[in-house]
Amino acid sequence: MSNPRSLTELLSLERLGGEDRFRQGSLPNTEGRSYGGQLLAQSVVAAQQTSDSDRAVHSLHGYFLSPGNLERPLEYRVERLRDGRSFSSRRVDAWQGDRLVFTATVSFHVPEHGVEHQIDLPAGIPGPEELADHSPFAEPGDGPPNFENMMEAREVPPELWPGDDSFHAAAWLRIREPLRDDPRLHQAAVAYLSDAVLQFPVLYSNGVSWSTPDAVLASLDHGLWWHGACRADDWLLVTHRSPNSRGGRGISMGCIYDRAGRMVASNVQEMLLRL
Repeated sequence: MSNPRSLTELLSLERLGGEDRFRQGSLPNTEGRSYGGQLLAQSVVAAQQTSDSDRAVHSLHGYFLSPGNLERPLEYRVERLRDGRSFSSRRVDAWQGDRLVFTATVSFHVPEHGVEHQIDLPAGIPGPEELADHSPFAEPGDGPPNFENMMEAREVPPELWPGDDSFHAAAWLRIREPLRDDPRLHQAAVAYLSDAVLQFPVLYSNGVSWSTPDAVLASLDHGLWWHGACRADDWLLVTHRSPNSRGGRGISMGCIYDRAGRMVASNVQEMLLRL
């Protein structure tokens, strides 16, 4: 199968026969392995294909088990764990041949009204238009599409963050291409974005970057909760904190807000960090 050339293509999975099995390729990246956000997003799409349309995904818990080979398609196998009156649960395993690359449990919920509260967005954070020169990713060029140029990013420099907490990071993110008005597609696209800068506070707190010589860096697991609908092709502010790193591992916890300051998702990830 040909390699995807857009996020919409990347999240359009081919169904294999009449079973709950799906297939799609990967976008290239400089690390030579499948981008974690791609595995998250494609797992969401695979689970969505087996659930009723009146149910929205509300949580995902996944483990990155081995690097994905960019030259081979990924096969997603879905197991239907439960369908209740309000919730549905799915297990999704991503395989390449006989090698399990990623596994996740995905849960769906029939939307309902209930009590509400949130941690509000800190005041004074500059908007994306004020941060045009602070992109952590390379701008798209004339080469083939890759996992980075599917996204547009504007990082908030530490000196512009309100307060003096050194264990944080923040960035505005959005999908570059206009996406169709499909809430399920935007939920999957949020999963794609959720792995983009989550590691930054762990790295910054330890004086490490992706280019640090001899550093071994990898995502270990990922939790993501969706709190409300949003557009992933409009700017979303991702704020993250790292409460701890120890024993070759570091953890980040974060919140994702839309431009109106409404929290639309939150996530947590533990990463491998060896020097």
